[in-house]
Amino acid sequence: MPPHTSFLALCVFAATAIHCAGQAPGTERWNFDTHAPRLPSAVSSAAIAADGTIYFGSAEGKVFALNPDGSEKWRYNFGRDLFGNGSSGSPTVAVDGSIYIGLSGSFCAFSPAGDLKWSIPTGTTSGSSYASATRACLPVIGTNGTIYFLAGEPRRLFAINPNGTTRWEEWNNGNMRENFPAIAADGTLYFADARSVIAFTPDGNQKWYFRAGNDGVSSPAIGANGVLYSSSENGYFFALRPDGLLHWSVPYPGPGTYGARGLPVVGTDGTVYFRAYGGVHAINASGTPQWVFPAVGSGDTACAVSADGTIYVGADDGKLYAVNPTGTQTWAFSTGGQTTGSPAIGADGTIYVGSADGKLYAIFGTSGPANSSWPMLGRDLRRSGKAGCFDPLPCVDFMRFLPTGEFEIVFTGKLQLPYAIEASTDLSEWLPFATGASANGTLRFLDSSGFTRRFYRASPQ
Repeated sequence: MPPHTSFLALCVFAATAIHCAGQAPGTERWNFDTHAPRLPSAVSSAAIAADGTIYFGSAEGKVFALNPDGSEKWRYNFGRDLFGNGSSGSPTVAVDGSIYIGLSGSFCAFSPAGDLKWSIPTGTTSGSSYASATRACLPVIGTNGTIYFLAGEPRRLFAINPNGTTRWEEWNNGNMRENFPAIAADGTLYFADARSVIAFTPDGNQKWYFRAGNDGVSSPAIGANGVLYSSSENGYFFALRPDGLLHWSVPYPGPGTYGARGLPVVGTDGTVYFRAYGGVHAINASGTPQWVFPAVGSGDTACAVSADGTIYVGADDGKLYAVNPTGTQTWAFSTGGQTTGSPAIGADGTIYVGSADGKLYAIFGTSGPANSSWPMLGRDLRRSGKAGCFDPLPCVDFMRFLPTGEFEIVFTGKLQLPYAIEASTDLSEWLPFATGASANGTLRFLDSSGFTRRFYRASPQ
């Protein structure tokens, strides 16, 4: 960011519960049938764009874009399995609206209109050998637009430029598992392999590693103070400091040790929720276990936490459970098959979850996502996987000059809240610059005025 440029973000609004008149939480809003030719199938986790478009993939090699009312906007058919043997993955939405998603042997970028922008080979053939790698292919996006993802057989960590060219690749003796990275606010890339959590610079240089076990380590989530949360199949939930030193470790309380490799999310009060074999485990930020909610299934999916503290978790019994902050069930919604992917919570409180019956379900909830550091898989509704500002809002995500000469301004605001952006050259006279609202909280503006010095501020309309 140029030293002469600044951004003033004003006004903070508290999260409020959202109820749809006449609709009880836990009832169906709509479902979209992918018409899978064989069942059980798999529907991926959903990602949501700024305009409210919902993106997801299916096991039959299709990518879907839906309008908020559940009607189809477009689809793209690869004509081959997207997730190998039904493993679930997710698309990621960039700040410019591009959609990134992996499939067997390739990694692709789409425009918001559904046009294939580019596709690159990742060195994997279709079939069972790719089943886990495709799930891991959930991409994450850095501040400079670099896309990081895992793919290939043997596994490789890729860094791809927004134009589809390779920036770098990393391979570590085949120890990489079906995980995906997380990006800290300073750009550090955290990744878990079969034994360790590893920190890389954005250029792919290793900063440190932490040996966590021998049987698999979960993809990390990032807390408000930069602490990393992860778990291992040798029986521990743990937290690491940003320098790679152990902050705390909690033994898995279930039978035996196998199955603790649960994906973490973080609630508003800092409580960490691990989705692992045996249920959902709540551990406070100091490492003290709080409760366990039994939910049949593995730890390959994450919970989602809403602004009112409700925790949503999908289970192998085909139900989406709503769990209150004390660990007791509020309600359960039955789908037509085992839930697949991780739930997403929309701006209006709608919960989106896939099922092995080949459908994506939209279910009425009570409030939007929690205003926390990592409330769901991939942190935000874009599934960006990048830590960012979240309290107070609005706040700056990043600013930069693009190769086109335009100045890009990206900030995070309240979901669906309209903002007015003003610009000034002297902090005295402010002129209208742009207006906008976002269904996923990310607002992006481009300034092509060719200014030499300019300030910006955002305020709700």
